[in-house]
Amino acid sequence: MPNLDVCEIMDSFIVKPRPFVPRTTGGDPEALSVTLQQQSLLSPLSSCWLNGHELKFRETLVEGSRFFLPKQLFRARGRWRVRVYHSEGIFDDSVMDEEFGDDLNQSLPIAWTYLVSTLRNLDAREFSQKTINIPLLDTGVAGASISLSCRKRTKTRPQLWEFTFLIKIKISDGRQFRRILASRTLSKLTQETLDEALRKAVAIREYRDHLVNAGETVSAENLTKEAGIPANFWPDSPPVEISIDDLRYMAEQKEKAGG
Repeated sequence: MPNLDVCEIMDSFIVKPRPFVPRTTGGDPEALSVTLQQQSLLSPLSSCWLNGHELKFRETLVEGSRFFLPKQLFRARGRWRVRVYHSEGIFDDSVMDEEFGDDLNQSLPIAWTYLVSTLRNLDAREFSQKTINIPLLDTGVAGASISLSCRKRTKTRPQLWEFTFLIKIKISDGRQFRRILASRTLSKLTQETLDEALRKAVAIREYRDHLVNAGETVSAENLTKEAGIPANFWPDSPPVEISIDDLRYMAEQKEKAGG
């Protein structure tokens, strides 16, 4: 066999990545948008794709009423939230009930129409869609999650809700770096603590990805010492809006639903 330089041979190949083509069910975004906007979200709908965004409609109980909502549309106190992950970042906005007679059933069609129009105008990311279990508690940071747990009290004392902000990401040795960024009872949680935990999650995630892309080793020590994470990895504000009232609202809805 001749003495071949395999590396040189492989380097001689030019690989052209296949261009990303946003997927739309049926192939016509305008026609699908019109069809979707005519839906009331009161009955089951088939999953579909619009401009690269996946729409899966899940049965959701909202303040005693049952709807079939995609993950990009969810409820907060007094408003419907619209949140879309797209190629340029995260789009986050609200449709307020007060503009429609304080009636969530009147504001929902407006929010739904707004969402469909937003999906048409914002190109999806080229990688797989983000999995979101509870949109209201979505942090906007891969690997970072918020959970609410309830501690049962006596009959004469109310239930005690506890908040936990956790980040879990892989490091160079294959293990999982797991850290609680904040943990409080809901009654003692402040907006400042919540916002700081969100910013910290972004800094840890962005710095970890930077080290990986630079071919450097990522250890737990790299990510544990916040002082060692350069300032440019810390955002000025949280990536998405999550308020203390959002957490209270979620706790109230869980209590009403018996959970």
